[in-house]
Amino acid sequence: MSEGSPLGPPDSSLLAKPLPWTNPGPNEHSKPPQPTASSSVADPTFKLKNRVIDMKQLEALKKRLPPGIDIRITSNNTIKFRARFRRTGNPDLIQTFTDLQAAKKWLNEQQRNLDLGIYLPNALASKKTFVEAIARYYKEELPKKGNDARNRKQHLDWWNQHLGASSLALIRPSLIKAAISILETEESAKKTKRAPGTVIRYIASLSHLLSVAWKEWEWIPENPVCKITKPSLSNARRRYLSREELARLLEEVKKSKCPVLLLIVVIALSTGMRAGKIKNLKWEDVDFAESIIRLRTTKNGEPLNIPLMGYTHSLLSEHQKRCRHPTKETLVFPAPNNPSRPYDIRSAWEAALKRANICDFHFHDLRHTNATTLRKQGKDLYEIGSLLGQTLLDSMSAKYRLSSSVALPRSRITV
Repeated sequence: MSEGSPLGPPDSSLLAKPLPWTNPGPNEHSKPPQPTASSSVADPTFKLKNRVIDMKQLEALKKRLPPGIDIRITSNNTIKFRARFRRTGNPDLIQTFTDLQAAKKWLNEQQRNLDLGIYLPNALASKKTFVEAIARYYKEELPKKGNDARNRKQHLDWWNQHLGASSLALIRPSLIKAAISILETEESAKKTKRAPGTVIRYIASLSHLLSVAWKEWEWIPENPVCKITKPSLSNARRRYLSREELARLLEEVKKSKCPVLLLIVVIALSTGMRAGKIKNLKWEDVDFAESIIRLRTTKNGEPLNIPLMGYTHSLLSEHQKRCRHPTKETLVFPAPNNPSRPYDIRSAWEAALKRANICDFHFHDLRHTNATTLRKQGKDLYEIGSLLGQTLLDSMSAKYRLSSSVALPRSRITV
């Protein structure tokens, strides 16, 4: 600018001061320094148990991993080891560990199980325990068992004490066989050894539980009980009363103070019904007009009509007249203090046996006595099996199998 300009020469003091639009804003001092082209981003770090490693160490670790194990990194950069056990034709078994040695040990255990023949392709078998299977069975299956639910629970409670801590993957035939040895040799609550038939019923309850876990829940790939040889029933009871013993027993039963003992014993002798069916009998099951006792379900799961004849018919009819306001839903033999529960005749029955001097005889043996009486009266095997509600044996001759559609004659047994 020339000296003669109207604005005059520039003031050197103004040039020394920063212009107002070049001053930093109020938050300018808080901004982090911007990286320059020459600066580099820091490498990430990873947590490995109790120490921290960098990317270079992580790559070196990956190269040292054995086959079947790889590395998984979580959202917070924690390193975990995933072990995968493969077998052709079966799903992979996968487990994740925080320690490499634990992953190697698990893979070795799976290979060892495979070598021993106990490899289970279903991963749930390793995760589910026997306790969990018992709990689900009690909730879903036990209510379907009706009168047999109490026995099933007793059996499974015993198995739970001996196998409950094990995973389902460990419930193998060898383990079950060892438990059966204990079941056969230890004393029961009655201070006696269990009979082979009782042991078989315990095994059957376990088998049904594992069968449901196999077929319906898909928790295990097979039922290991199917591989076990069950105890022999060669020593099954064949006890029945002779004519003299029967006379003595009935005489003592008539003297009993229990008002229903005689009728219950007579029904067992003349019909062959089981004790549980007699005690839970309701008046709607008794048809005096047709002289029939109708059982809706039996042990074999089928309905059954049982003839009601002679002395048994008369005693039961008189008993109904003595009952107070019987209805169809009323028990035929209700407990005195609780009509919803059946009459307990155990003590009266045992006292009558003792007075009659009859040893080694159970209430169920009255059923055997009934069958023996029928055979002596000339009834064939098919009639006896049908009247007692038993399933025909496979060895029965074709003559009896072909006559299954023929109406059976009513039993004329009187006591």
